[in-house]
Amino acid sequence: RSGLNQHGELGDGTTVERNAPVRVHVVAAIITSSGTGVCQGGSVTLTANPGTSYIWSTNETTQSIVVTTAGNYTVTVGNVCGTSPTSNINVTLNTLPTVTITATATTVCAGTSVTLTQGGDADLYYWLGGINNGASFIPTATTTYSLIGKKISTGCRDTAFKTITVNPLPDKTTTLNGMTITANATSATYQWMNCNGNTLISGATNPIYTATISGNYAVILTQNSCSDTSVCQTTTTTGIAENSIADAISIYPNPSNGTFTIATKENNYTLIITNVLGEKVY
Repeated sequence: RSGLNQHGELGDGTTVERNAPVRVHVVAAIITSSGTGVCQGGSVTLTANPGTSYIWSTNETTQSIVVTTAGNYTVTVGNVCGTSPTSNINVTLNTLPTVTITATATTVCAGTSVTLTQGGDADLYYWLGGINNGASFIPTATTTYSLIGKKISTGCRDTAFKTITVNPLPDKTTTLNGMTITANATSATYQWMNCNGNTLISGATNPIYTATISGNYAVILTQNSCSDTSVCQTTTTTGIAENSIADAISIYPNPSNGTFTIATKENNYTLIITNVLGEKVY
């Protein structure tokens, strides 16, 4: 008979059974990672190759674990053939970039412009909300603005915030009633002024002002550190006020178109006539 062929058969086709040693290779555990560096406050997912059981150095027993701190992590994977050699991976901690926002003011009055400027050690900056670095703008309401900074080498990013508070201007409307002007704003401070020369009227700091002569008057209002000025109101006297000593003097006609008669029972008197602007004309 001839020897065995490649199929384990004799030359005449008879099959010969024989025992031979079989080598079983246990595959080493392999760890894949979503990254080898973790940013402060972030996480990295570590995943072992498929098996039937897992033992991590963190005592976790799932195929994947999430880590948030730097360190050396190991895993042993079990399967039907046994237990794999331990595999390890080192995770490093990457610091976040420094991101800052500087504002020309953090509290402003409505209609006032503000400029926001970025700072820090980031490589890239991204403003949210349509803000341009170093460009002035007028905020319309109290708003918190955000700036993201990123490190290219690590991919770590951080965000800075800056709130700009916008205070409304006081109500600058006024109501005119004869010679009396009333400011409609409440809980404000008041300073009345003569619009003819824009001079402040000493002691006129109440919400109501009564003019003693005809003229143009306005009020400066301040509320929540914001000031605004009302439009000028014009007060005009009509006619000539009757003298309190009606029995001693009479003026007619009153009102007058410029020509009038003064009659008095007094023999000794001083007569002064002023126009509607308070100017002495006689």
